[in-house]
Amino acid sequence: MDKRRTILIVGAWIIMCSTCFAQTLKVGDVVWAQWKPNAWYHGKIERENPVGFHVAFDDGDRADLPPSLIVADRAVTAEQVEVGSRVLARWTDGRHYPGTVTRVAEGRRYDIRFDDGDRRTVNLAHVRLRDTLRNMNGAPNVGDVVWAQWKPNAWYHGKVEKKIPVGFHVVFDDGDRADLPPSLIVADRAVTAEQVVVGRRVLARWTDGKHYPGTVAEVAEGRKYDIRFDDGDRKTVDLMSLRLLSE
Repeated sequence: MDKRRTILIVGAWIIMCSTCFAQTLKVGDVVWAQWKPNAWYHGKIERENPVGFHVAFDDGDRADLPPSLIVADRAVTAEQVEVGSRVLARWTDGRHYPGTVTRVAEGRRYDIRFDDGDRRTVNLAHVRLRDTLRNMNGAPNVGDVVWAQWKPNAWYHGKVEKKIPVGFHVVFDDGDRADLPPSLIVADRAVTAEQVVVGRRVLARWTDGKHYPGTVAEVAEGRKYDIRFDDGDRKTVDLMSLRLLSE
């Protein structure tokens, strides 16, 4: 791939991020960032890079991450948090974990269903708002065949059965069911090359035939894409093996 095409792709991604994300991240921000699925740690943005940002964690580890896996460690307002909002919320160990707001109670209290299945009620000070891409992949529709997150790094095939306050009720192929926000549901349909750029969050097919979350690290010739999976694995896949994430 020539340098001109690389610059255009990265530029397009930056433009998309600026219009699709609510938070504005910048070098020097103190943040929570994902190291591995369901493992978010405190750190600081050190510099920008083609994928998004280079984060230096408090323990000395470092990672190149897309904006959607980085959350500014700053207070949010009650007006920003509603049923279905994707958040990081503080658990009893003092760390923050990804989850979804299932109920807004009096006194600025929020019922959270964490991605690993745990539940807890927290106050506003213990919530950090995650960003989701808007109008990029389209909201799921009732009847759509989808991939949806059952637990962190465990996405399964299923179908959207009905709309609910949190988002949608999904029936998995194995009979399990879950109420999920739109950002954890991906329509199982082909994407175009124009939609896939460096830094884009995707589900990509692994050798077991299942799809796992990751980030496009490089766009190669022949519509091949180098994927850094959230668990640290890497693989080069073709366009047909990708589905677009909206978180």
